[in-house]
Amino acid sequence: MIQRYGTGSDGKRIPVAVVYTKDEHSLRRKMIAPQALEVVRILKKSGYQAYIVGGAVRDLLLNKIPKDFDVATDAVPNRIRKIFPNAWIIGKRFKLAHVIFPGRYIVEVTTFRAVSSGNFNAVYGSIEEDVRRRDFTVNALFYDPEKEQLIDYVGGVRDLKNGKLVNVIPLETIFDSDPVRMLRAAKYAAKCGLKIPHKMKAVLRKKASLLATVSVSRLTEEFFKILSSGKATAVFEQIDDLNLMPFFLPNLSSALSASKTVRKTFYAEMMLLDAEVSASGADSFPERDVLLFHFFKVFLPPFRQEAGWFENFSEKKAFCKEFEKPLQLPVSQIEGAVRMIFDLRDGVKPKERRSGSGKKRRFRSSKKKAGKDSNDDGKKNGGQSF
Repeated sequence: MIQRYGTGSDGKRIPVAVVYTKDEHSLRRKMIAPQALEVVRILKKSGYQAYIVGGAVRDLLLNKIPKDFDVATDAVPNRIRKIFPNAWIIGKRFKLAHVIFPGRYIVEVTTFRAVSSGNFNAVYGSIEEDVRRRDFTVNALFYDPEKEQLIDYVGGVRDLKNGKLVNVIPLETIFDSDPVRMLRAAKYAAKCGLKIPHKMKAVLRKKASLLATVSVSRLTEEFFKILSSGKATAVFEQIDDLNLMPFFLPNLSSALSASKTVRKTFYAEMMLLDAEVSASGADSFPERDVLLFHFFKVFLPPFRQEAGWFENFSEKKAFCKEFEKPLQLPVSQIEGAVRMIFDLRDGVKPKERRSGSGKKRRFRSSKKKAGKDSNDDGKKNGGQSF
């Protein structure tokens, strides 16, 4: 191991990070998407720092295939745009770059942010500052693919080995500044097999109502990430256990609380969804209407024999639109899910839909696409390796 030093308030050198060399960790350059490697190479060649960061590093250490590979750098967005003609600058208060490659594969590039920047204000900083504003230690690891070094400022490697979810930002403020982190805590614990400490659980339960202040669009995004994670069963169980469900999906919470049979049936359906997502492999995963098919079909009222197809369809679509509140799911995706439920009654498998004389397999690429969300998980955890 190599010790990285900084300067303390008294001007003396102090250790700030542990650098694991190639022989001390399991990460390898060949594990990284070539597009992300190219972004890192060009940024470094241009005189900037550049690292693979966050969930990709965490997942690779857990022998999971990342959904995408994000890069962090000290180059500011406008400079990134000049270096990469194929980049777009997005965001209003805090700008970042999407470098777009052939096939519409996107590498997200963020500039180091200062601790004082909070969640939204564009205040750039150093790598030492950037790591201190990340949520959990397992998401605060930096990998240099050229030197093949793993940089750990906050003990993330230790916490992964110990199977523990540890906050970087103090518990007193981490969920106040961004309540969505509560859902992510449940998701990381379920997906990565991490234990949430008792103190953090107490804070999560105490502040669960903060989820009601989150924008509908962000809650909807997290909802689809959970469904497409391959670990939806475990994630929903964590959310339920932490008392987050009434403020995230209140109608689902009420339905699960009202009947043990419904609860058992719902989680059995989520297990089927997880199996379908896992079976789809790393290169494809179900479309959103397939995800919603699994989510809704347990709760839909029975078909009314006296009603026609249109009346039944309209009734079930209206039920779904009400049931998913406060989310705002696209009507076309709800309609697709309801049609699959009708197809199921007619003997058509949910991941197949009739299209003319043939059938269309409703799966798509898991690569990060412009304007689309990506799957939030890879293959099943094959065991920890560091």
